[in-house]
Amino acid sequence: MNLAKRKIIDSSLCPICEREEESTVHALWSCPSASDVWADNDSPVKKWACSVVNFMELWKKLNYCLEEEKVGLVACTLRRIWLRRNVVIFEKKFECPKALTSIAQQNFAEFNEANSGPSMLKLTEVMLDGRSPMCWSVNLIGMRVGVGIIVRDSDGEILACLCISVNYLLKPACAKAYALRRAMFFCLELGCTNAVFEGDSLIVVNAANSEDEMSIDYSVIIEDTRKMLNNNGR
Repeated sequence: MNLAKRKIIDSSLCPICEREEESTVHALWSCPSASDVWADNDSPVKKWACSVVNFMELWKKLNYCLEEEKVGLVACTLRRIWLRRNVVIFEKKFECPKALTSIAQQNFAEFNEANSGPSMLKLTEVMLDGRSPMCWSVNLIGMRVGVGIIVRDSDGEILACLCISVNYLLKPACAKAYALRRAMFFCLELGCTNAVFEGDSLIVVNAANSEDEMSIDYSVIIEDTRKMLNNNGR
């Protein structure tokens, strides 16, 4: 509907049902194709009415009437419905309601597992060798910091992963420095003393490789990374 108003497309009709204008609430809730998904036996909103004025009204009702866990499942289902809509437009394929619901439930289960504890460690049985590179990255979400570390071999295959939630690091550069140090510890824990560390913060990388004194918030973390680099060879 918004694309039609901006003259980007000619018609605002829903590309799936081709009956009504495709607003957000129509695409995700009241379109017959979406209604089929919500009518599934496992749906927490199975008998809810289709007539909703706008998406914010729907979202408020969901949060007011449903338990938090069920809201999470609905959110995953909404996402799958939107992704299916895009596949219909760009690939001319349509995912049946049962398959969509099953994938949404799987996505929600994976989300719960990923957030089930402050720290999760998953290792494969493949041991690292001297040629194995280590990649490190950080995602910042609100006031919490999520550190993600991926270990790959020389062929790019994933050998090990580490995810940690840290609540007391707020500044991005500080968080990325912490991620680099934790990646180095992780490398040593796996018995790998020859690795390549990759990250997206040039400031932290330059600080770690430099020998100059630094007066920054995370100088202690940088000093630790420098000592580990010097002890194990750059």
